[in-house]
Amino acid sequence: MAIALNPTDIKSYNNKGNILLKLKLKQYDDALESFNRIIELDPNDFLAYNNRSAVLVDMLTGNTNENTSEIKNHEFIVDPVRVFNLNKDNQFSGNNGSGHMPAHQKISSGNAIKLHLACGTAYKDGWINIDNNSYNNIQKLDLNWDLRMPLPFPDNSVDYVFNEHFLEHLTVEEGLSSLKDFLRVLKPGGVMRIAMPDLEEIVRAYLDENWKENYKAGFEKFGLTFIQTRAELININFRWWGHQWLYDWEELERRLKEAGGEKIKRGRIFESEHNELKNLETRDESHLIAEVTKL
Repeated sequence: MAIALNPTDIKSYNNKGNILLKLKLKQYDDALESFNRIIELDPNDFLAYNNRSAVLVDMLTGNTNENTSEIKNHEFIVDPVRVFNLNKDNQFSGNNGSGHMPAHQKISSGNAIKLHLACGTAYKDGWINIDNNSYNNIQKLDLNWDLRMPLPFPDNSVDYVFNEHFLEHLTVEEGLSSLKDFLRVLKPGGVMRIAMPDLEEIVRAYLDENWKENYKAGFEKFGLTFIQTRAELININFRWWGHQWLYDWEELERRLKEAGGEKIKRGRIFESEHNELKNLETRDESHLIAEVTKL
């Protein structure tokens, strides 16, 4: 019997590994009971199983089969209302002790629903701030969530989505999957704003004969004064900081169209036709910006 789990999932199962042991021992009833408890205690774990384990899917659907040899592609979208009700004071309320409005209250307040994805430490009031807190340095957070997994929001339920310096940290396949899901949750007329570094600017620096002098301030800001060659410069941009796939406008527009985006507009830092999307960027290097309106 095979269980397909990636390291991110395994990490999320910390202190809950007894279910894996019970499956290995073929104690299916006990495993299912443990799994149901995990769902009740931590809905995030439930979604972590998404597309990972045919064994658990078979158990949930009553089709336990010891001879399962093929990991199938199943998809479960958690009912967000149920998740909020289960975890109002825990998963969705943050751990900051600041008294800010919890996510479930923001959703039920009647105001526009705005998702700040991969928020890091840049908490935005009035937004649902979501991050997986991979560096364990975020003190103020509404929802701890792996954004490579489907968002726990229904289709057509969100007014605005914003992320900055996020997409380039995913593989191109993960990025495309995430973009599709972000568009899924947007309401018709809703807008997603994406901000990131621009590959075109990096290439421009590479081609600049006076690159050391012209980009000195940036090197000093990011502690890159050790760079000696333009090849080193461009390789660092592609490989450091967890970068997986860098974008210029042509590539970003291409991937947004592949994700299902139709009304796509290039933007400028801090500027937008939508008041809710103005002055959101926190990094001066966010020179590649797109806004996608869902039709």
